[in-house]
Amino acid sequence: MRKRRMNLADRLITLANLFSSLYQAKLNSDIYRDWLYKLDNLLKSMSDGIVLLNLQRNVIHQNDAFVQFIKTYNDGKMIINENQLIKMFIQINELESVDIEEFASQNEASIRIKAQLPGKIRYFEIKKFAVYENSEPLGNVYSIRDITKEYEVDQIKSNLISIASHEFKTPLTNIRGSVETLLRGESNWDESFSHDLLLGIHEDVLHLQELIDVWMDVKKIETGTLLLHQDFFPLFQLIKGTRNQLPEKVMSQGEIVFNYDTTSNFPLLYGDEARVRQVLINLIINGLTYNDAKEKKIVVDIHHDDQYIYIEVTDNGIGISEKNLKKIFERFYRADISAARKSGGSGLGLSISEGLIREHGGEIDVKSRLNEGSTFTVKLPIIEVP
Repeated sequence: MRKRRMNLADRLITLANLFSSLYQAKLNSDIYRDWLYKLDNLLKSMSDGIVLLNLQRNVIHQNDAFVQFIKTYNDGKMIINENQLIKMFIQINELESVDIEEFASQNEASIRIKAQLPGKIRYFEIKKFAVYENSEPLGNVYSIRDITKEYEVDQIKSNLISIASHEFKTPLTNIRGSVETLLRGESNWDESFSHDLLLGIHEDVLHLQELIDVWMDVKKIETGTLLLHQDFFPLFQLIKGTRNQLPEKVMSQGEIVFNYDTTSNFPLLYGDEARVRQVLINLIINGLTYNDAKEKKIVVDIHHDDQYIYIEVTDNGIGISEKNLKKIFERFYRADISAARKSGGSGLGLSISEGLIREHGGEIDVKSRLNEGSTFTVKLPIIEVP
């Protein structure tokens, strides 16, 4: 008969029972060792970080998942008591609305925190509960669970409603109005007027298709199913394709300058040219959109060393504050809401760009000064031509 797999709640209940039994067995060394063995096996089977504290608030046991957590977020420094544990949570948390000290003062509670490493943001749920034996307290248990995926799904659902109500509603309303106008049988519309309406419908349909493509990219990057058509291609091909694909209304907003080595010694790029071009176009459009300068200017510098090809996109726009720099690659994040509303952006462009470059084995970074401009640097590894 197949055994039922224990869920987290079952394991926590079992953990509490083992903790209680461990206390009862402490006077009998054989029984104590047996219960300690069972407790250790249970903790090792859990992917959540688990810490057991006694009444003196000292750590008496921790599982491998928790050890890995402190290696990542506490520079490998061991935690020996509750004060150090709470101090670590306070130091790594970036959610201002969370009162960790208030959480720690309660017998049973749960909170969510946000922690960041270079290029990586994670969300964790921390739970605390007390363990009793015949109404007598024995100690406390802290569990730490990575809820990043759940958080991102919730965020996507929430933002999808917002985007659907705005980004989709506007073009759909325009299409409906234009079609209803053209369908009025009693009206004999001028041919040029009808043609303008059809052009408007076509533009709105293309906009809807772009939104759908964006969502599909997010899903493919998220699930690791993005298919790249990688091959070697020359730099001039990337630049030519970028110039040709930039919309005329974007080109007319400001000056766009490309600086690159025109000699034949420049190494071939390796990757999906269309996807690399997509990233470059997104950075250029952002540089012109979030820009209040009288004379907008984008400079694209492309150079290389022995290992990497660097594509630097510099603008003279509004810049990004130091606080917002950490969030700029998060999904749906837009540092300047007014500019975002004008452009009709989804807040996904930079997140997708980072995902695409990461899929190429590269990195994307940004340096910026508020009210002075920004420089986004794409770093792609050089692959030797076989």
